[in-house]
Amino acid sequence: MTWLDLYNLLHKKANDVHNLDSTLWSSQITVHDAPTGTEYSDCNILDIEGKTVLAYNYNNFDDEEH
Repeated sequence: MTWLDLYNLLHKKANDVHNLDSTLWSSQITVHDAPTGTEYSDCNILDIEGKTVLAYNYNNFDDEEH
């Protein structure tokens, strides 16, 4: 999945006037690891070494670095 794919998915959901799901837009982002079933809700978008990433457990990074 590219960032454009993610944007298009979110844009489509946001503009579906027949299904305005305000609960979805105000809920916490959760990353789900399919093989293990582990879920992480501590997510943020970071720039790591020039790459934009959706990271979980980002509290392990020094804020000054990212």
